[in-house]
Amino acid sequence: PAGVPIQIEARQPPAFDFVNHQGEAITEVQLTVALSFPPIQVRWSDESFNTSGVVWDKVLFAVHPALPLGIELDTATGMITGVPKEPGEFYCNFTANAINYPRGQSSRVLVLQSADVLGLKAVFTSADRMTYQVAPQFSPTFSPERIITVTKLKDAGFATDWASEFFCLDILAPENRFREQLNDTFLVCENVANVCCCGAFVDSTRGVQELRQTKEQCGFQATETYATRAAVLGKFLGQEQQEGILSRFEVTFLVP
Repeated sequence: PAGVPIQIEARQPPAFDFVNHQGEAITEVQLTVALSFPPIQVRWSDESFNTSGVVWDKVLFAVHPALPLGIELDTATGMITGVPKEPGEFYCNFTANAINYPRGQSSRVLVLQSADVLGLKAVFTSADRMTYQVAPQFSPTFSPERIITVTKLKDAGFATDWASEFFCLDILAPENRFREQLNDTFLVCENVANVCCCGAFVDSTRGVQELRQTKEQCGFQATETYATRAAVLGKFLGQEQQEGILSRFEVTFLVP
């Protein structure tokens, strides 16, 4: 006898949330340029969906518009990982698309907010000092604590390995935290082979902090053009961050 045809249909993908490393549902996430972040996971409203290995439940995730540079989507699991490489606010619509008939889908919007960790700017050069401005970014995962700058002649360029130039990571002593005058923080510096490495503590009470670097500390010469790049060190998920987080910005100034 002829068999009875059976049509098997895949389940409609249920609603889903994105959850952070603490298991909390999120609709937006604050990221920091050049700093990795804990994976953002998918949590289905129906916990049995797509977890039993049943091929009929299989989905593929997609996102529109494309994720910002440095951030990746695992199309099989919906997990979001990476290291942001550009600042901005990105509204992304994620869809979970069933690969089997009747090919249903479920979607969720996640806002990715990515900020530069330091925001270094040169604001003033006088006969005896340079003044910089920084706006360190705090996030749920990263707390900046120390700012390290490196200054050298502009035409000398910078090394690709930040550690070879940021040699003064341990320059700061606790008493330097209080070396502030009139809302300015003076950088503490070391000068080695015409490379001036300086440090300051992050003042968490200020949204914007000014750093002052004296020419005498770094041996700057008149009429020369210098460039400064900066890193910020702090705690990532409560642990000391071992890698330097380079600012996206490099500033230049002409010594009078």
